[in-house]
Amino acid sequence: MENRIERVDSIPLIINWLMKMQVHKIIDGIYVPHKNWDGLSYGHLAVLFLTYVLYSLTHRFSGMESWLVKHKTVIERVTGWKVGDKDATDDRLGRMVEVFGEDDDKSTEFQLQSGRHMINAYELPTEIVRYDTTSFNVYHQSNNSDDGLLQFGHSKNYRPDLLQFKQGLGTLDPAGIPLITETIPGNKADDRCYIPAWRRMDEFNLGDIIVAPSTNPSWTPLFTLAGAIVTDMGNYLSHGAIVARELGIPAVGNLLDATSRIRNGEIIEVDGDSGLVILSREKEHEI
Repeated sequence: MENRIERVDSIPLIINWLMKMQVHKIIDGIYVPHKNWDGLSYGHLAVLFLTYVLYSLTHRFSGMESWLVKHKTVIERVTGWKVGDKDATDDRLGRMVEVFGEDDDKSTEFQLQSGRHMINAYELPTEIVRYDTTSFNVYHQSNNSDDGLLQFGHSKNYRPDLLQFKQGLGTLDPAGIPLITETIPGNKADDRCYIPAWRRMDEFNLGDIIVAPSTNPSWTPLFTLAGAIVTDMGNYLSHGAIVARELGIPAVGNLLDATSRIRNGEIIEVDGDSGLVILSREKEHEI
């Protein structure tokens, strides 16, 4: 018997995370194999195929059969599954992938279910926010414009010969999650920005509706306060849609021009089931 040393931070780690995401359970709950299919289920085989791809940095079917045999012992120990030497042949992998691509509704259902195990939404403290500014030097040539962002000014980096701009950032404390940002010409004092920035951060109240071009993980703390999410871009698998679904608030995306048509402070109705956003000034009008 050949003795092998396997790294705990490679195959075991990859399999552990895929099983935590419940990839095998979701697949086996959606895709039922033919009665003549034996050996590993679609879900188990999919987990091992993804592990093979990430471990070997290739998605070619031809190499997985020998890879599975080579690492069979550690795979069985980690998963608790009985693995056969012929469970990962080209034909079986090809049939599995073919089945996954046959039904769009099942594919969508898999993506929806898997999203629930990939993103965690946490309610973070929202009582304290901070705002500060800093300057950034650039090596651009001056165009002698008085109204541009790049200007000569007092340099914190002791480089008055370089153009600069100033950036203000308001964050949620203690997580440091960005709430607002502002770009200021490099020759302007930033003192005047603090009070307006505090007012902007204080404008958002519990139950307000977020209207944005799109969202990313830095927006998540605001979602815990929001009553609904409306975005110009994104679909049901976008960040905003997935987190809104986990928090139980309505979300409508891919409206293209919501940010240009919805005014700050305007009363709107958001129907996540039908994908409608109704403006108070354009009642019964679908965006």
